[in-house]
Amino acid sequence: MKTIREALAEVRSLETHPLVKKARKAHKDGVWDGNVDKNGNPIVHINGKPHTVVVEETRKLMEVGPRGTNISVQVKGFRGNLQKFDQMALDSIGYNLGALLDIDTDSAEVTYKGDIAIYTFDEDESGYSAEDVKGMFREASRTAKDRTKYSKITADNFKKFDNTDDFPGRDPIDEYYAEAHMRNMANGKGFVYGVKLV
Repeated sequence: MKTIREALAEVRSLETHPLVKKARKAHKDGVWDGNVDKNGNPIVHINGKPHTVVVEETRKLMEVGPRGTNISVQVKGFRGNLQKFDQMALDSIGYNLGALLDIDTDSAEVTYKGDIAIYTFDEDESGYSAEDVKGMFREASRTAKDRTKYSKITADNFKKFDNTDDFPGRDPIDEYYAEAHMRNMANGKGFVYGVKLV
């Protein structure tokens, strides 16, 4: 049986293992294509055993507010400064990421990190209980699935047409993606909107 000192030394050595460093860098760059855990952290196999790579961003973002009062939205495929773009989108199309997914952005404190926005609801200030936030999360999750489909359709149409006015009238448009596309802040494949309750 290992002593506590030996166990701690093993954990420290795993954190500096080349596979862990490579996974952490790939995840940060947005190109990790391996297995992930339920929180989106990369999983690597060292000596035949799975090891979860806790990404520093995730660790910091989880400290935003009490568990269950934060809604995390990730926009996979976005390139650029999400915070600045969110403000540009609000000015040009009339709504931002939170409003797009039916999140009450007026009552939330928003924190941005890379392609992730965290909406924190303080019960005293916002008036939303943890149950209210869960309900908002469920609605945002449903909307995110639809918006991901619309984003893919919009991206496909941009391959054929230069402007959204030329798109076939029956195709839904993800205006948030279209705005990012026009500003060269999209990957050309459509956004994948991911929503988590943290």
